[in-house]
Amino acid sequence: MKGVIGISLAVLAVLLLAGSRLADTRRDLEIQRRAANAAWAEVDVALDRRAGLALRLVDAVRDASRQPRTGLSEITQAGLAFGEVHSARGRMEAYARLDAALSMLLTGIARDPEFLPVETLNRLRDELDTAENLIAINRRRYNDAVQKYNTSIELFPNNIAASLFGFARIDAYFQTEPAGQDLPQRKL
Repeated sequence: MKGVIGISLAVLAVLLLAGSRLADTRRDLEIQRRAANAAWAEVDVALDRRAGLALRLVDAVRDASRQPRTGLSEITQAGLAFGEVHSARGRMEAYARLDAALSMLLTGIARDPEFLPVETLNRLRDELDTAENLIAINRRRYNDAVQKYNTSIELFPNNIAASLFGFARIDAYFQTEPAGQDLPQRKL
């Protein structure tokens, strides 16, 4: 009889330990998932800011232009598309499209230095550069958080808790490069 009670207590202790470990793992995975979501929110705010600056540039170009400029409608369309998507992957794709159109417009403006007042152009470029730097910093933090989370849910025994509690991989890595690197240097 003592042997059965001893085995039952040992099994109960193992189950309690496993349950405690499982609960701790679930908590840790939830913290990592929330960190990735918070990092994405920071990226998204920076993307919104840069999209707004791109649309301000379009307005400035339209105000200064006597003739149609290449890239204005592309930026406007890309800006509208950017505002309509809400998933991380969709926002990343829309941002890449917006950034490509913005790069083309800035390249065209750089070829025609008389087109916009130098102060206006320099101010807008500085704001765009600042926004892009913030995006790069936040993008790195987001990708690091996603990588940490994805690695955690793949490792044993975390993978057991991940499958039991519905933790799924995050596949929306932000892999674009800043478009500003391809732009000609501004003349002061």
